[in-house]
Amino acid sequence: MPRTLRAAAILAAFIAGALIPACSNQEDAPTALQPTTTPSSTPTTPPTPPNPTAPTTAASPPTPEQEVSAAYLRAADAMARAFTTSDPDDPDLAETQTSPALDDLRKVLLDRQTDGQVLTYPGGTPPAQVILTVELTSESEAILGVCIVDNAQLVDRSTGDVLDDDVVSRHHEVHMVRAEGTWLIRENRLTSLTDGPTGCGS
Repeated sequence: MPRTLRAAAILAAFIAGALIPACSNQEDAPTALQPTTTPSSTPTTPPTPPNPTAPTTAASPPTPEQEVSAAYLRAADAMARAFTTSDPDDPDLAETQTSPALDDLRKVLLDRQTDGQVLTYPGGTPPAQVILTVELTSESEAILGVCIVDNAQLVDRSTGDVLDDDVVSRHHEVHMVRAEGTWLIRENRLTSLTDGPTGCGS
């Protein structure tokens, strides 16, 4: 509850004025000249023009490697969301992947859907993605070395029982292709798997 400040202040201002009586005389007393106050004219300072804006330097366009990495991370986010519902028809998947990777992923999601299983992430945080290498093999093809700290929990949707909560580190070789100006995952190969969260060098 906000505090109420209570204060009483009495302000007294005393103005003392001295009355000087005028002398009544038959002769008119000379009239004192009242000083004339001339308003001082303060020189007007012209307004200071605004400082010219320094020319902004346009941000450098992303490198092809940065574009590939950003596209992969978008695809990883789409996969993580799709696995929380086991929806093989999630539209984001087709926007970030192409066959055969898209077909393989949809099959896994369909199997999970049939079994009534979904993934959940502790604290709502999906697996950490560590991009280790990016190699452009042509203007439209690239290979990424990726390590994933997989903290996902496999859960029975109907009961909420956790079926698998082991944390593992997975290394993948991801092949990406540029189609119509967008980088898509074409192949996603698991190359190694180790127990625990430290397999990615953290």
